[in-house]
Amino acid sequence: MKLLWCILCLNHVLALNKDWWKHSTMYEIFTPSYKDNNGDGWGDLKGIASKLDYLKNLGIDTIYLTPYHPSPMLDMGYDVADYYAIHPSLGTMADFDELINQLKKRDMKLIMDLVINHSSNQHQWFKKSIARVEPYTDYYVWRDPKGYDNNSHPIEPNNWCNIGIKSAWTWNEKRNQFYYHVFLPEQPDLNYRNPRVVREMKKIIKFWLNKGVAGMRLDAVPWIMEDSSFEDEEPINAENKGKKVGCLELKREKTMNIKDTFSFLRKIRFYVDEISAKANTLERIIILEAFGNEEQLKEYYGYYSYPSCHYVFNTIFVQQFNYWSPSIINSSINFWMYITPNTSAPNWQLGNHDSLRVSFKFIQEYVNVFFTLISTLPGIMVLYYGEEIGMTLGVVRPHQRGSFFNEFHRTPMQWDKSLSGGFSSNSKTWLPVNPNYWRINVKEQQSKSDSVYNFIKSLLTLRKTDTFMYGDFEKIILSDWVLVIKRSYKDKMYFVVLNLATEREKIHLDSHLPLAPEITALKVQLSTANSKLKKGALVVKKKKRSFMMQPMSSVVLSVEENIYSFGSEHEQRDQAKE
Repeated sequence: MKLLWCILCLNHVLALNKDWWKHSTMYEIFTPSYKDNNGDGWGDLKGIASKLDYLKNLGIDTIYLTPYHPSPMLDMGYDVADYYAIHPSLGTMADFDELINQLKKRDMKLIMDLVINHSSNQHQWFKKSIARVEPYTDYYVWRDPKGYDNNSHPIEPNNWCNIGIKSAWTWNEKRNQFYYHVFLPEQPDLNYRNPRVVREMKKIIKFWLNKGVAGMRLDAVPWIMEDSSFEDEEPINAENKGKKVGCLELKREKTMNIKDTFSFLRKIRFYVDEISAKANTLERIIILEAFGNEEQLKEYYGYYSYPSCHYVFNTIFVQQFNYWSPSIINSSINFWMYITPNTSAPNWQLGNHDSLRVSFKFIQEYVNVFFTLISTLPGIMVLYYGEEIGMTLGVVRPHQRGSFFNEFHRTPMQWDKSLSGGFSSNSKTWLPVNPNYWRINVKEQQSKSDSVYNFIKSLLTLRKTDTFMYGDFEKIILSDWVLVIKRSYKDKMYFVVLNLATEREKIHLDSHLPLAPEITALKVQLSTANSKLKKGALVVKKKKRSFMMQPMSSVVLSVEENIYSFGSEHEQRDQAKE
C-alpha cells in the first residue's frame, strides 16, 4: 500500500512539473536595466539574483531574460557574437550558475531569449563564412549578384526587404557575394537549409538546458527561413506585377512565415521534448515570438501528435493604443482562445521590450482595469519589468540611446529615491534613469496601500488560487461598456467586473448568480483604488441587488452563499436593520 501511495505521489509531482508553465506568472527583465551590482552603470546577473526575493514576494514564479551573451550591442544583445558565453558587462558564467541555483531554492524558473534567426557579424561563424573556411562557408545566406549595372556595381539577387524597409542584401567585397539580413546589416541571417547549422543550434539549446534553463523564447521566428527559389516578392497590388515597387507594397510571402519554418520548429520542439524526457524532472518549454494570420499562428502551435511550440507570445493587448470596448476585448480573447490548442494554455500581457510602456498608451485607471483583466483570465500572465509600479517612458536623448531603436521603455528599474533610483551606485547609467524616480519607485509604492504595486501584488495572489488557476471561465458583456469575467471551481465563484466607460455604470448580476437572490451575496475581494469599493464590503445583499461602479474601475467579487445564515454577528445585525 505504501509503495502504491509513493507511486501515486511521484506521478502527481511529475504531472505538476509537466504542466508548471500553464499557469505561470512570468516577469520579463530587460537584462541591462534591472539592477547593477558592481556599480559600472549596467544591470547584471548578480543584480537580478539580489532581487529574487522581491520577485517571489510579488508573486512571480518565472523570469524571462533578454539576451545576455557577448554582443557589439548594436541591437542590445539581439546581435549575438558568442552563444556559449556571458556578456562581460552582465557577469560571468559563474554568476549565471549562481542565479540558476538561487532560482531553484525559491522554486522559480528562468526562460532565456534565444536569437535563433541571425547572429552578429562579429561572430566567428560569419568571419569564417566570409573567408569560405569549411564547414562555415554556407552557415549564412549568400547569393551571387543578379548582374552588374552600368557603373559595374553588383545588383541585388532579388527585391527582398528587411524590416527597416530597405534592401535585405549587403555586398561583401571579400567574398564577392551578397548576404541576406532581415534586420541590420550587422545581423546576418543563419542558413537553416544547411544541416550543420541546425545541429549547431541544437547544441546551443542543449547547452543552456543542461545549465538549468527551464525554456527558451525563440526570437524573430517568422523570418527563420526564406523561400529556396529566391524569386522576387509579389506586389500587394496585382496591377503592379512586373513593376518595381517599394518595400511596403510587397506581400513578403517569400521571406516570412513560410512552410519550411513550421517544419523546422517541429524538429526543434521534438529535440527539446527528448531532452525533457531524458531528464525526467521538468518539462522544458519553447515559446515563440511569432506573428501572422489565424492559419499561420495555428501552424506555429502545430498539432497534437506533432507540436511546434508550447505557446506563442500573445501581443493582442500589447499592440493596442486606444480604448477598448467589451465587444472588442471579447473578440480578442475569443481569437486567442480559439487558436490555442488544448495541449497548450493561453497567455496574456500588456507590454514588452519592443513596445511603449502601458502607462503611455493608457491613463493609469485604464491600465489597472486591464491588469485586472489579464490577471484573472485563464492561462499564463506576463509582466514587463516596472509595470508593477507604473513606470513611465524615460527621457532618452539621441546620444544616450543604446541601439538603433529608441530606448524610452528600457530605462533602469526604479527601486527607491537614492542615487540613480537605487538601480546603481553610479550616477552614470547605461541609459538615464527616469527623472520621476523620486516619486515612482518600489520602496515608495510598497508603503502605500492603494499603490499600483500593492494592487498588482494582490491580483497575483488571487490568480494563484485554485479557482483562477483551474476554474471554469465565462465572459459576460453586461452593457456597452461593462465586461464581466466569471470564474468558478468546485464551491467557489468569482465575478470580475470591468467598467471601461468614462461614466458611472449600474451593475446588476442577479441573472448570472447561481442561487436564488435571497440567499446569495457578493463580497468585494479586490478593487481598483478609484472604485470606492472597500475590501470585504457586500455590494449585493438580500434587498440591495445592484451597485454603482466608478468610471474606468474594476472589482473582483466573490459569491457568498447563505451569508445571512452563517455570517458574522456584524453582518447579521446589518440584515436585521434591513
